[in-house]
Amino acid sequence: MKKIYMLAAAAILAAGAQAQTLSFTLEGTPIVPGSKVSFNDGNVDLENGEWEYLPEIMLSSDINGNVNLVATCTTGQNIMVCCGGTCTPGTRVEKNNLQLTAGTPLNIEFHYMGYAEDFDNIKVPENVTTEISAEYVGNPASKVEFVLVCNSTEGGSVIGVYEKAAQLTSVNGSLEYSVEDSCTLALYSQAGERVLTTEVEGNGAISTVGLAKGVYVYTLGTKSGKLIVK
Repeated sequence: MKKIYMLAAAAILAAGAQAQTLSFTLEGTPIVPGSKVSFNDGNVDLENGEWEYLPEIMLSSDINGNVNLVATCTTGQNIMVCCGGTCTPGTRVEKNNLQLTAGTPLNIEFHYMGYAEDFDNIKVPENVTTEISAEYVGNPASKVEFVLVCNSTEGGSVIGVYEKAAQLTSVNGSLEYSVEDSCTLALYSQAGERVLTTEVEGNGAISTVGLAKGVYVYTLGTKSGKLIVK
């Protein structure tokens, strides 16, 4: 009987040694699974009615494996998740078969950005709530999840002001650029579609006539960012 107990204990220890554990951090602070966390360090450009929240959310694994991640904005705003690959926008974003390396955190590159339609009444939406979860492929029992609230009223909002990118701005129906060397400018819609590619050098402007109003992601040489076309 004693031998049976010893074998059982050994089996439990072996199972523990193979345990698959996923974990999230927010700005370097571990997130307790199932908890709600707030991120209020957003940026807003009051002159142009634009705002963005870019919390650093890292996903870590204790083994090498593939992971499925889901982010759902339950308050209905569009979010975007990149995970080191194509940026995917929407109210619900899925990133499947992410390859995680044990001990190497993956930045999920979460974005919440928006702009005001009514410039006479600019108000950043409050309590923008997103449920974020991850699990190993084929192992639902490994699922970890938490709730992220941007611009939370529970802890008070913290809004900063950001300067426009020195290299590229959206002004009066055009993109104005200022670069030292010749480079490629590419513009992408929130759906990840490339809508513009051109070579630029020095100072100049490119017409945005024909582009739909909204948020775009750009690359300019080795730099990247976002801008609003109104």
